[in-house]
Amino acid sequence: YYEAYLQETVRDKAPLVGTYHNDNHMKMVVLSACEGALHVRLTNTETRVLLIAAMFHDANHNCGGIVRRKEYWDTDAVNIDRAVATLRNVQKNSKFSNMVTKETVEEAARLIRTTEFPRAPLAAANNEAARVLLDADFMTAYCLDKKVRTDLYIGLKAEAMPNTTMREFID
Repeated sequence: YYEAYLQETVRDKAPLVGTYHNDNHMKMVVLSACEGALHVRLTNTETRVLLIAAMFHDANHNCGGIVRRKEYWDTDAVNIDRAVATLRNVQKNSKFSNMVTKETVEEAARLIRTTEFPRAPLAAANNEAARVLLDADFMTAYCLDKKVRTDLYIGLKAEAMPNTTMREFID
C-alpha cells in the first residue's frame, strides 16, 4: 500500500530533487520511522499517520536556504507549508483519497510541522510519533556507512552553503 501510495504521490506530484532533500532521504526517513514505530510500539493508526508524515515531510522542498543566516529560518517554514499543502492536495485529488481520511492527513500535517528547523528540544515534541519522526529525519547523520554520511554532508552543503569550503561548512 505505501509503495503504491508513494509512487502515486511523492514521485509523480512533488519529486524531491535536491542533493540532500531527495527520494533517498525520504526513503531513509520512512524506514527509520517504521523502525521507530515498532520500537516504541505505536498503534497501527499512529504508525499509519507517522509513515504518511515521513513520506511528505520534505515534499516540494525548495532545497535551499542559508543555514547560518536568518533567511534560512523563513525558508524552512515555507518548506513545511509546501509539504503540508502537497499532502493535502494529494489526499484530495489522488485515487488513494478513499484510503486515507482527511483526519489522518491533518494528523500527519501536525507531525510534519514538528520537523521545522530550527527545532525545539526533542523533549518538546508533543507525542511519541513526533519524537520518532524527528529522530528519523536525522538518522542519515548517524549512518555508519562512510559514503552515505559523506553524501549527506556534501548534499547539505550544496543546498545550504554552496559558497563555502567543506571545512567551513562542518565547522
